[in-house]
Amino acid sequence: MFTKIANTPYPLLQNKLIKVGIGLSWGLFVIFILFFFKPLNLDTINITEILSFAIKGGIITSFIILFNTLLLPEFFVPMRNEMEWTIKKEVLFILWNVLLIAILVAFYSFFYVGLYNLYNVLLFPIISIFATAPFVITYVILNEKFLNKTLNKEADAISNSLNYKKRLTNQQNELVKFETTDGVKNIKVIDIIFLSETKKYVAVYFFNNGLMNELKLKMSLKDAREQLRKYTAFYRCQKKWVINLDYVTSVSANARGYLLNLKNCSIRVPVSRSLTNEITNRLAK
Repeated sequence: MFTKIANTPYPLLQNKLIKVGIGLSWGLFVIFILFFFKPLNLDTINITEILSFAIKGGIITSFIILFNTLLLPEFFVPMRNEMEWTIKKEVLFILWNVLLIAILVAFYSFFYVGLYNLYNVLLFPIISIFATAPFVITYVILNEKFLNKTLNKEADAISNSLNYKKRLTNQQNELVKFETTDGVKNIKVIDIIFLSETKKYVAVYFFNNGLMNELKLKMSLKDAREQLRKYTAFYRCQKKWVINLDYVTSVSANARGYLLNLKNCSIRVPVSRSLTNEITNRLAK
């Protein structure tokens, strides 16, 4: 049960302005905690010094949050993979920020207040983690349930407005030439279901005699998409997926975003959250 909850899909925050807002909000929150609750022996110094320390602690906090949310993903690829983000990763990421903030603020107080004891540099970070973990876990789980419920309701509405017209009716006999690992292959455009990019290769999935086949391509997804550019049925719904809209039968969702359900195919294709309105319009046309 716990493993299932931990691996439940969760949205990865991408909006940079929201990240900045979160970083500044956390900074203000830490200023409030330090000034009014006076941990780390802050009650041993005067009110002006407490305020000065609290403001600097808030600055440290905002810097850590902004670094971890804006800069770290540029160097750490897994933090940019929105399709693999889960409740477990979100909780660990938040707690990592809490731990780092607590450690740096504790070390800063170690020199600022002038009381050199184990509590300042060790107990404070540990207490901070244990104090915040239950709230973090509860918030993330409840937020996932809320998002899941909301998006599924919206997905049902999109499904009800789906236009089932065939966009490839006048081009169904045309062939698309793909350069594969086994040479050049021609596939009927009407048979192509979707294209997907993995860590190792790009593949085109298509129907042949009623069975789904996979063809490994010797080209990038961008180049493969260019070969399909003139066909209005194909749409890049996520950076690693290009879908044939004619095969979409309905739309479902999880907390990350929408999923496209396909005719005679068990694979559900993800939609990037930034394309929510666009995919809705494309499916309704």
